[in-house]
Amino acid sequence: MAGVTYSSAIRRAGIVLIVIIAAAAVGAAAATWNLVDFHAYMEAAQRLRDGGPLFDPGAGTDDLTYRYASWFAYALVPLTVLPIELVAAAWTIMCVGALAAITWPYVASRDGDAIAFGLLCLTVLVWEAGSGNIGVVFVALVMHTARGRFGPVAIGAFASLKFFPVLYALAYVRQREWRRAALAAVVAVVLAAPTLLEDLSHYPFSAGSTISLFGISPVLWAVALAAAVVFMFRSDRWTWSWTALVVLLSWTKLWPAAAYAGGLAIGPYNDGALDRRHDEGR
Repeated sequence: MAGVTYSSAIRRAGIVLIVIIAAAAVGAAAATWNLVDFHAYMEAAQRLRDGGPLFDPGAGTDDLTYRYASWFAYALVPLTVLPIELVAAAWTIMCVGALAAITWPYVASRDGDAIAFGLLCLTVLVWEAGSGNIGVVFVALVMHTARGRFGPVAIGAFASLKFFPVLYALAYVRQREWRRAALAAVVAVVLAAPTLLEDLSHYPFSAGSTISLFGISPVLWAVALAAAVVFMFRSDRWTWSWTALVVLLSWTKLWPAAAYAGGLAIGPYNDGALDRRHDEGR
């Protein structure tokens, strides 16, 4: 009995620690909320509106560099006629709403472990929300639609912007849902292809300074990624969890939290882990 009590105390202490870390992360992110990625998007849209190039000839590899598919910048052009403060406020609301959509299923489960897991996702993602990164929104979309009709479209659109999320379609391949996997790939290609018509002479191919498993050792990165793919296809359960791990490992930059926290959140949610724990009364 003493052993059980000790184990429960350790578990509760761990949950409390995660709550404290999450609260600190939210506070720090709120204090440094700058929407830097949002401004990079809007500057690209403004260049297009002014008849300039999509990719800024004077840009380097800093945070204001536009690196995404052309469709996204063109979609934002109509917003350039509005006051930037108004658009920034709406963008903030959208990002905060995405954070809520990601964490709420875990909090609503009323399960201590699940709540801690959701807060862990929040801890990582809140920084991306603070920069206004659209990846937060796509993580929420994919998380809630992956098993539905809109899932392949969400994955394809996400992949057209950041590429690596196309690997989420491996879950469809594992489940032999060939049409859904193909649709995700087609959407990604169709949305990304028009970017090739832009002047790419100033595209920032360099990722700049970053820390990642790939940066530590490309061999280690390749081995870890291959192992995750093998386990995903050999496992009879947790397909989305394994797929999320593949996406997490595939990213060659450690801190696109959209991929990292998305890898954390999408798997357990779409594998129905929360529903099973609720049904079992745990």
